[in-house]
Amino acid sequence: MLGLDWEEVVDRHSDCGGGGSRQDWDESIDGSQFYGRVEELAQLGQWVGCDRCRLIILSGMGGIGKTLLSVKFAEQLESQFEFVLRRSLRRAPSLSELLHECNTVLGQPPATPPHDPLGHLLDTLRQYRCLVILDDVETILCSGQLAGQYQLNYQDYHDLFRRLGQESHQSCVVVITREKLRELTSLTGHNLPVRDFQLGGLDLNAAKQVLAIKGFDISARGTHDFIQLYRGHPLALKLMANTIREIFGGHIDEFLSQSTLVLGDIMPGIFYQQLQRLSESESIIINWIALANRPITLRQLRQYLRFSALSTSQIVAALESLKRRSLLEVIPSDVGSLCFSLEPVLIKYIIGQLIEKLCHEIEQFTRYGTLSEQSALRIYCLVENPQQAPETARPWIINKLTNQFLFSTTTPEDFNKTLKALQHQLQMKPSQEVGYCLTNLACLFSTE
Repeated sequence: MLGLDWEEVVDRHSDCGGGGSRQDWDESIDGSQFYGRVEELAQLGQWVGCDRCRLIILSGMGGIGKTLLSVKFAEQLESQFEFVLRRSLRRAPSLSELLHECNTVLGQPPATPPHDPLGHLLDTLRQYRCLVILDDVETILCSGQLAGQYQLNYQDYHDLFRRLGQESHQSCVVVITREKLRELTSLTGHNLPVRDFQLGGLDLNAAKQVLAIKGFDISARGTHDFIQLYRGHPLALKLMANTIREIFGGHIDEFLSQSTLVLGDIMPGIFYQQLQRLSESESIIINWIALANRPITLRQLRQYLRFSALSTSQIVAALESLKRRSLLEVIPSDVGSLCFSLEPVLIKYIIGQLIEKLCHEIEQFTRYGTLSEQSALRIYCLVENPQQAPETARPWIINKLTNQFLFSTTTPEDFNKTLKALQHQLQMKPSQEVGYCLTNLACLFSTE
């Protein structure tokens, strides 16, 4: 009646090992160092088993544990699927290459290449219950633009993910990415077959397990503060545990007493990769949030950005994009409005980069007398309230900037001379062109 070959059906059942799943992983991933994530696994299990979701977007910062979670997720749920297929897009395969691999592995591959490979894949996902994991999806997305936009040669992936989310099938596709796909946000919902799962840091008990396996006494003083400082980020905890053991003799409290946030030698590389992908508007906004060094409202952000030429719609779009990149923390305020903040380790990295940029601009301005429209000296303010400068200066960045610039000059007198020359040139320019420059110089003078 269904037009199926009964011998083929029997052979297919046999291939599954009498109820097991046939698996094809492009990489062998070690899942032995997996801790906690009980609630996350339960939530994913609910979505797949009971809610029968057909597409799940699993997003989060680099190193947060997305890939490892997908391994455990697949291990626990493999009995519910006939096929389990995992592919990384790290090498940015074309859509035709990816579809060819999927169609070759899943179900019965066609004798001849299908005229419509994507349609053939969807037919397979309807016929068989498959779990398809697509990792490192951010590789095919653009840098320098708002999050979730495809590179020129990969725009046909839009049809893949759109049809996987919109068309009915009995399988589940998990998309793992550092930034969410923009066109899928409208398809997600609590009661819809497309769900969005943003992975955060480990809970306290799981984070303690990470430290315990590194040989730390998890009852030692400062352990809780250390975990909170790095927001339970598993990679950061592992890296800084090595630093604490090798430099501070394994004493977490001594490490915290240094009153500085250490990034190590790997975290800056992760942050660099993610921040390099930001659009110009996102970069300006994330720098301002880091400068504030505390949660700020949209209204406060708009006031800070008055010399950046960003409209309210551009600010909102950039905030949404930063949220899709898992970089932004959104916190309810006491008065009911939302506040925006960043992780402490990310703030430290951004401020370090901003200080270097400001020092370079001061040197270039005194040498050539030019100030670009996007100059950091013009756009960013080193005081909390420009009307009360320098009394409301941000000392934690002023001191760092002064020390670094003094280090690059011969004497404090040279530093003071440079600032005065810069101030004299700026006093002759229109206020909109000058921006925050004169206010910033007043703060730097006040440190002398």
